[in-house]
Amino acid sequence: MSKDTVELPVSWIQNREISHSGVLRYANTWPLGIQLVESGAVDLDALVTGTEPPHRVDRH
Repeated sequence: MSKDTVELPVSWIQNREISHSGVLRYANTWPLGIQLVESGAVDLDALVTGTEPPHRVDRH
């Protein structure tokens, strides 16, 4: 888990229309998730809409 409070550059995120979501893992979910990915039932690549290396992100 993260800190209770974190700072986010909200205007920077909004201006770039970036979506961010988080999840909290519940007990005994990993085996089923791994099984679904291994079987091809879940396409993880379809969940990623774009990537950018951290050093290339313009935060100004």
